[in-house]
Amino acid sequence: KELNQYGILSSLYSSGVCLWPNCFEQCSSKPALACYLYSQHGLGATSNAQLHVQTSIVQHLQQSFNVENQRLQAMSAHLQILSQISAAPKTASTQTATSQQPTHDHHQQQSVSGHRVPTMPALLPAGTNRHNVTVSI
Repeated sequence: KELNQYGILSSLYSSGVCLWPNCFEQCSSKPALACYLYSQHGLGATSNAQLHVQTSIVQHLQQSFNVENQRLQAMSAHLQILSQISAAPKTASTQTATSQQPTHDHHQQQSVSGHRVPTMPALLPAGTNRHNVTVSI
């Protein structure tokens, strides 16, 4: 009864199987699982070692999640910046300047937060003056 109150049985039982790492023992019901947990996964060196392994796995997954989440945020910010650039109205001076600038795509740069950085011309909207693109982050 105490195990069920804390949601332990729900996290360690699915489709009649014990979900303790590397266990997979068949248990006919949650009460049967509770008895099994007390008898097979009690205090001891093996259970403690399995707990430490599971802790390491979760920490690694959390770190991976953080890296992937940061990547997702950066991708989203990048695409939002490009969306703002493409939505910006084109002025006559920008269109004139575009026709006057030499086109050496591998040397094109844009200003991001006051710094000159190379652009990826294929990602800029057609007709955008790659020399005068300024982005605020």
